[in-house]
Amino acid sequence: MSTDMPQFVMPPPVATERTVADDGFPGPGELEGPAAALTMAPVVGARPRAWLARVLVAVGVAGLLLGAVIQAGVHGAAGSAAAARTAALQATAMEYLTAIAEGRASDASALVPPTLRGQLAPDEVLAAARPIRDYSAAVGHLDGATGTVVVEYTVGGLELQRLLRAEEVDGTWRITTSLTEIPQVYQEHQLAQVSVGSVELEANRRMLLYPGAYMQDGVDTGLFRSVGNAFVVDGDPASVTEIWSGLELDMMVAVVAADLALGIVHDCQAEASCGVDAAARVQQLEEPHLRSVNPLTGGVDIGAPIAIGDRWTEVRIRALPDRLTGAAQWLCPEPERLDLPIVPCER
Repeated sequence: MSTDMPQFVMPPPVATERTVADDGFPGPGELEGPAAALTMAPVVGARPRAWLARVLVAVGVAGLLLGAVIQAGVHGAAGSAAAARTAALQATAMEYLTAIAEGRASDASALVPPTLRGQLAPDEVLAAARPIRDYSAAVGHLDGATGTVVVEYTVGGLELQRLLRAEEVDGTWRITTSLTEIPQVYQEHQLAQVSVGSVELEANRRMLLYPGAYMQDGVDTGLFRSVGNAFVVDGDPASVTEIWSGLELDMMVAVVAADLALGIVHDCQAEASCGVDAAARVQQLEEPHLRSVNPLTGGVDIGAPIAIGDRWTEVRIRALPDRLTGAAQWLCPEPERLDLPIVPCER
């Protein structure tokens, strides 16, 4: 029995084809055992490339939608700011109209300083007027820091519309168009006064008035009274508002003056002392009128037109107030001078 160990000879290597992937890593056929099983198993959660395209499209659409939302938000914010500015301008105009309607001239002028040169009439004047009513305000347009507002109101039975300009300063609207006017005052007598709300409106002081329907105060001295027209201020400086005032005799004073004048002419006619033909018809021609007022005594000179035949003359009568009794003292002319009342009348 041989004791030599058998010789083990390694078999020659078997050449195998190696599959290499495009990226240089072993392909699936080159791996064996667990590695091959792992490589050949399906990958959980894998998606085809079409899914990736859909994801990219969805992301793009979401971006567009987000941009639209942001843009809409910007436009919405701008619209809200414009609405707030419009409301603020409208509120400023309504505050101005309300001050005028409530007779607060000083407050109205503080809100909108008058643009005309003159003296603002006191609050009592505007408060005494019939106020504007049914007033409203609507913004015309906004252009940066400037704008316009249309106001409407009714005064003295007139429905009016005015365009007011405004400017925005430090976020606050200010109206720059004033509704004040300066009326033209005419006095038929040097002592005639225009008085509204117990305040004299002097012609030479260029009084500023706000829209309203005004009635002049009546001043009655017992011998005469002031008269004047009612007038409406419409808030348009281009229109002309005229105020006139005058004086007229008290009715009973006029009746007494007419009787005295007729009596004087009849007496001188009967006495043939004034050149009046005894056969001439003597009658009152017109109502007696106020000729002058003495500012010191308060007395008045009265002219009484008398028809004598085919001609006429004016007899002057003077009435003086008696401060103790309140009754008038009457002076009449001499027959030779019917225009010079210097002697006490005989009644």
